[in-house]
Amino acid sequence: MFGPPSTRTPSDPAADAENRARLYALLANAWRHPEHALLEALLDPGDEPLFPAPAEGLTESLNAAIRALMEECHRLRGLPRADVLTRFLADYARLFGHAVRGNCPPYELEYGRSEIVQQTAELADLSGFYSAFGLELTDSAFERGDHVSVECEFLGILCAKQAWSLRERQAEAAEACWDTQRLFLRDHLARWLPALAHRVATADTGGFYGRLAALALTLIQCECRSFGIPLGPQWLELRPVDPDVDAAIGCDIGECGVGATERLVQLGAENLAPTGPVP
Repeated sequence: MFGPPSTRTPSDPAADAENRARLYALLANAWRHPEHALLEALLDPGDEPLFPAPAEGLTESLNAAIRALMEECHRLRGLPRADVLTRFLADYARLFGHAVRGNCPPYELEYGRSEIVQQTAELADLSGFYSAFGLELTDSAFERGDHVSVECEFLGILCAKQAWSLRERQAEAAEACWDTQRLFLRDHLARWLPALAHRVATADTGGFYGRLAALALTLIQCECRSFGIPLGPQWLELRPVDPDVDAAIGCDIGECGVGATERLVQLGAENLAPTGPVP
């Protein structure tokens, strides 16, 4: 459920979970390195739109953030696709860079002055969350498990599993999904995403990524209220850049620490592959 009761119309819990799953799926895809397929999904939705429709089960602030991002995409539809892709690539490079560290790092481990042992433990903790639900980064993944798109992808899967469990009246499974979402948000995404969103919104005011950041922050704010967990600060110090340390970070999920400073950002939803049945 989203936000205080006074801010929304009561709705079906399973429908709420489905709405949240679609929002996280949108974020997971939109934070990716821009490619033709992603632009087509954003600008020419077709029969299966990437955007969730504004819904009664969402807060007014979330619906407003969804509309703002949709309006920006609608504005871009009138431009040649090649020009739009060029603009997206330039904005992405300006904001996130071509490696682990850009102006707005999309990696959890870049926020804070943690030691390498703690960084490795954080990646191992993320891996534990993923593997507990039968998910793993494939060998072809180009990103570590702490990339914002991967963390959003995981939460989207949890929401989808929760919705399925509710509709199938599997209360224990639905509760497990809910509890895992709370823990994952508390220990990971809700802790650092506000800082990422603040950096992006400040650097890209009024642009696509600025509006994406506003939507992401609004969603996490709603989630924190719903789960009763603290929202991370809008400012977190970035850890010092050390290529030797970056190369040493490992967590036994794919090649998450090897040569990370040279990797392009191009992890997509397909890189979280189910290793077991996922409803």
